[in-house]
Amino acid sequence: MNIKNALRVILFAICVLVVGACKDTWDEHTEILANESKITLLERIAAEPSLSKFYGYIVQTGLDSSLSSSKTYTVWAPDNSAIDALIAQDASYLADPVKLKDFVKYHIANLIRPSVQGSSYIRLKTLMGLSVSVSGNNYEEAVITKRNQYAKNGVLHIVNAALKVKPSLFLASLELTTNVNGTSQGDDMRALDTLIGAEIKRSPKWASIVSKLSEQDSLYTFFVLENNAYDNEKTKILPYYKSNRVRPDSTQSYFTKVTMLENLLVRGLYTIDQLPDTLVSVAGTKMPVKKSAIVSSYKTNNGIVYVLNELPYRLKDRIREFKIEGEKPSSLNFSRPLNTFYRAKLDSLGKIFYDIEVWNSGLSNAQVTYIKPEVHTARYDVYVRSVSGVQGDPQTTAFTQRFGLSVSQIFFTHVVNPRRYSEVYLGQYTVAQYGPLTWRLISANTSSQGANTMILDYLRFVPVLPN
Repeated sequence: MNIKNALRVILFAICVLVVGACKDTWDEHTEILANESKITLLERIAAEPSLSKFYGYIVQTGLDSSLSSSKTYTVWAPDNSAIDALIAQDASYLADPVKLKDFVKYHIANLIRPSVQGSSYIRLKTLMGLSVSVSGNNYEEAVITKRNQYAKNGVLHIVNAALKVKPSLFLASLELTTNVNGTSQGDDMRALDTLIGAEIKRSPKWASIVSKLSEQDSLYTFFVLENNAYDNEKTKILPYYKSNRVRPDSTQSYFTKVTMLENLLVRGLYTIDQLPDTLVSVAGTKMPVKKSAIVSSYKTNNGIVYVLNELPYRLKDRIREFKIEGEKPSSLNFSRPLNTFYRAKLDSLGKIFYDIEVWNSGLSNAQVTYIKPEVHTARYDVYVRSVSGVQGDPQTTAFTQRFGLSVSQIFFTHVVNPRRYSEVYLGQYTVAQYGPLTWRLISANTSSQGANTMILDYLRFVPVLPN
């Protein structure tokens, strides 16, 4: 036999041995699964000596029938040592029948979720109705010490911590604001919560905040300020929400409260080691965060709460400039579809911009209306950009257009010169009431072609704020 043939024989023999070994291993694995599929989750838990206390709680709360049924479940069962640690921490917790049943249901989900080491966190809803964060290695902060114990109606994982049911951010924050130094933030939350209970349809902004603080599918970070800090920041913004309209959605106090609270809420859970020096609230406001200002922190079911003794912000980050985009009118007081153009053009730097042009409408004093919601009470510097005479534009000569509430209430007159790409300063305008701002683009008082044109890229409003 030559060397080549000898090698072939050796390789063949190795393959036979490997396949045989794999077959034996697979047969053993199949036998284990077959045996596991014959017992229920309840029986599997009962067979684990380290889970005797959790098994007792399952029976005591009447959940044994569920774990013996044909429905499928995943159980993250705390071992006896974990339960002993919880009892040592709070002896009364598991002695309460209601809390005990919630505790057991908090460790069970109505689906099969195998544990794959290294997999990332997902949110799963428990039998209690609250969601938890689960990864291949963890059930919330508990570590999975024994995984993937299959039964015919689900899978069991053993964990090293028994978890109390955590409240939502909303409930935790209400409780915290009763206990921290001062109750200003809590008073505002409770006042708004009472309001929403009575007039929920008229309080959509507060309803949205409560929804985020309570929802189970997403995680948030919420800041609770001590009394002096909360009052100081609230005082800063109070003048910018002046209103004398009807409750509940239009009072100065209401909008100030809502704005304060929505700007203390951030999407995502940031542990203290993950906190950057600046966060952005759900309202889009930049929030400077000092770790040295953190008094305490509390993990909740859907995020984390920090108690702070200060959270100073820049006023310009709260009372921000805004634009009215010309190509997005609320309405027109005329119908000239063949003379009204929503354009996409290139400026002198080759950058695309969008605008509206009304050309040769045959109308005098034509009006395009814009409504900007939630404009702060303040004095604004107003800038405009209107570009005419670009390639393909029939308007090649200068023309005059106006801005105001109506023909009899003109605020600014604007001369548009061809091919001017820079902004033009119109002047200052004061918004006296917080709420929607109505603004109209008005053509010249003539029906002549080329003289009654209207063009608007945008209006920019910059609040004049104290230094």
